[in-house]
Amino acid sequence: MNDFFKVLFYLLIVVYMNGCSSIQCKGVSTKEEAKKAIVKITSKNSEGTKQTGTGFVIAKQPNGKKVYIVTAAHVVMGDSNPKIKFFSQTSSFYEAEYKLWEQSDVAVLWLDDLPPDIFSQLHTLCISKVDLEAGNEVFTYGFPEEEWHRHKKMDFELSKENTYIFGGNIKPGFSGAPLLLKREEKFQVVAMINEKGPTGEVIATPAQILLYLIKQLDPRILKWMDTDSTSTIPSTPPKPSGGRVPKPIELKPSKPVKLDIEPEMVPISSAFQMSQYEITLKKYKQYCKNNCPEFPTWLKDNMPVVNVSWNDAVAYTKWLSQKTGKTYRLPTGMEWTLAAQGGRSGSTDYFWGYDSSKACQYANANTKKFSFGCQDKHSQLAPVKSYEPNEFDLYHILGNVAEWTSDCPNEIKCKIRGGSWKDGPQGIRIDREGFWHPKRWSEAIGFRVLQK
Repeated sequence: MNDFFKVLFYLLIVVYMNGCSSIQCKGVSTKEEAKKAIVKITSKNSEGTKQTGTGFVIAKQPNGKKVYIVTAAHVVMGDSNPKIKFFSQTSSFYEAEYKLWEQSDVAVLWLDDLPPDIFSQLHTLCISKVDLEAGNEVFTYGFPEEEWHRHKKMDFELSKENTYIFGGNIKPGFSGAPLLLKREEKFQVVAMINEKGPTGEVIATPAQILLYLIKQLDPRILKWMDTDSTSTIPSTPPKPSGGRVPKPIELKPSKPVKLDIEPEMVPISSAFQMSQYEITLKKYKQYCKNNCPEFPTWLKDNMPVVNVSWNDAVAYTKWLSQKTGKTYRLPTGMEWTLAAQGGRSGSTDYFWGYDSSKACQYANANTKKFSFGCQDKHSQLAPVKSYEPNEFDLYHILGNVAEWTSDCPNEIKCKIRGGSWKDGPQGIRIDREGFWHPKRWSEAIGFRVLQK
């Protein structure tokens, strides 16, 4: 009788393990941790055209030998050995093998025998089945821009073809990127981006379908996955989303290809766009080339360019306009104010309100010398996108570097706005204006551009 109950006990365990996913969802706590699980994928299609996409690590073998990555099938189709580049590495690529689920545009890649230091640094992302609702805030990260995109207050709809369809804006290279939802202080994958739809909507595969397809492609992966135990993996196949892999948007974009010299722009109103962050040293060196001024030794390519006068900034906008065929210029003071407010109605000290203690979250300022009620993480100039953006997705519109505007009351002074890393609470207020000679420069002044 005892043997009978033992057998029954083990049978129940087997049934339970086969019906549920493997372990409780751990997730990652920060965007920096999430980036250590996101990879850049490059491949060549059957026509020999290079294509770029994004993927994310879902599992690591405990013996340190193999890493599994999920992406969109069309990112790798046609290339027997697509190349993987990890966010923490600047130059090394690793060739991967893969299997794919053609009809649903999902692929699982794997890498063998990674260097131990690379393997140990990698994080894995948890795939978690969540019923998305309007108002959920999700984040995506993709290549080649290497930037976060935030989608907020969208109406998510589960279509008949087992895909999420939502509004927003993705750029070429985001195919295969994870959609991350922060739940219980953890970022978890709720879907994977496939492509941009014919009318601009973003099409993505939900987590529940990803889990099923991963199981079908290689059931062993589930043993090493950080998977939400509340998400039961479907036992019946989902209805395929079509007979062919969707056409990759990065190969034949519907709009003109963005040149490498062009800054990232975000819409402020129907009348103009503004660069998402200040012009960086890297972008400026594309303009000045061998005739660049002497920059500080501590100034890095991913920092706002400084030591440029108002005349230098205007000359850059004219060069950029000529090279791209678009009209770029410095913003007026009024345009700058509209952008800095981030869509807020009324007037506040900062785009986040009146509380200066929140400056350390949004602006790089001098918290050591002045009383802010918080301690800034940078004592000097910070790389672009080091702080949270305003509601227009503009980074460092306050603090870091003061910014030239086109407003010059006379020949000896032009307005600067936004304050810098040297300033206190009053210096980084939206309504604060400074003046500087158009021929002079400073290590605390930079600029961003406007496009009509």
